[in-house]
Amino acid sequence: MKIRRHYLYIVCLFSVVLFSCEKDEVRAILTPGAATTLSSTATTLVLDKAHAKDTVVTFSSTPADFGFDAGIKYTLQFDKKGNNFAAPKNEDLGSNPVKKYTVAELNALLGLMKVTPGTAAEMELRMKSEVASKVEPIYSNVQALTVTPYVDVIEYPSVYLPGGYQGWAPDKAEKIASVKDDKVYEGYVNFPDAVTEFKITPAPNWDTDYGDTGDGTAGSLKVRGSNLKVTSAGYYLIKADLNGLTWSAKKKPIGASLAMQPGVGTMIRI
Repeated sequence: MKIRRHYLYIVCLFSVVLFSCEKDEVRAILTPGAATTLSSTATTLVLDKAHAKDTVVTFSSTPADFGFDAGIKYTLQFDKKGNNFAAPKNEDLGSNPVKKYTVAELNALLGLMKVTPGTAAEMELRMKSEVASKVEPIYSNVQALTVTPYVDVIEYPSVYLPGGYQGWAPDKAEKIASVKDDKVYEGYVNFPDAVTEFKITPAPNWDTDYGDTGDGTAGSLKVRGSNLKVTSAGYYLIKADLNGLTWSAKKKPIGASLAMQPGVGTMIRI
């Protein structure tokens, strides 16, 4: 009888310990510390191309506290004033809540956000801190920044189209660009031959290439797939979505203008 009572006592004690641990774990997740504080070394900037390589501003925030030890990921978010960060430009900072910008880097970022050169733009920034998808992120205060970018040639993120029309050389191939920097690319390419085969490479080399999953005449993409193909000479609007792994080629009608079409690898902000 004594043995049974001791056994029940041990079971009850073990249950209490487990329950306490579960409560502590829930409390650690649901009670994060105070929000981080974002600061900037400047609040008004006029960017000058003559100093393109100089560091112009540094953004930093105090460390986030989620109430328990965790690997924290920091993201600096940019948006135009009044947008309430509905679709911000995100800069992944990893585990270090500090970001330094050169004049050229900040000017290029503003170009991607379609800020008009030569005009003072009111921007807002905040630091996002997160540890896991099931834990609500922590946001810092909103930091204001007024900045005037300059006119520059912008190199939009691009992919290369090496093929038979140019000797299968990625470093010399035509490019199509992602103006929104979202891995969706498009642009016009001239294919002079009746049948042209080509590939898509993310860099000017053959480290990785994308081809077709079928007969090569538009459809799905895959790494190391078969050659992509067009079956008549002319200018083609090539689109490639590296998120959804799809591509298409649409021939430009004779007499249509290319002047206002998006997607060239280099564009001039005016």
